Amino acid sequence: MNDLTDAQNKVAAAEEAQREAEQALKDAEANGSITQQEHDELQDLQDKVVEAKQAAQEAINLLDPSKDKEGLQAKLGEVDGIVVPEVTDSTGDGLDDTLAQQVQDAIDVFKDAEQAAVMPCIVMVLSI
Repeated sequence: MNDLTDAQNKVAAAEEAQREAEQALKDAEANGSITQQEHDELQDLQDKVVEAKQAAQEAINLLDPSKDKEGLQAKLGEVDGIVVPEVTDSTGDGLDDTLAQQVQDAIDVFKDAEQAAVMPCIVMVLSI
């Protein structure tokens, strides 16, 4: 295999790693929350993008100046990986932790209000 073919293959591998990472990110974000497992998988895919891009860059650096080298460099420049989102579902229940906390807070407020409304009635009944 010559240097040009090697560089082409490595750029293609970096582009494929980018596509895989982007698809995994899209899939992970589909339900509106990111679990620890999804975060870890996305980080692994991002690491693969970085490694593939570095390998491709090293192969490109070995090429003599040419239109092919410029084209490969431009293609590789479009490989920028993904931003791995923070974990938003630490419990794995499928709900964003912030949203789950807001729902729980609303339930607690309702229960407190319900209890506050019932207590005067109990006091009235007991005083009869």
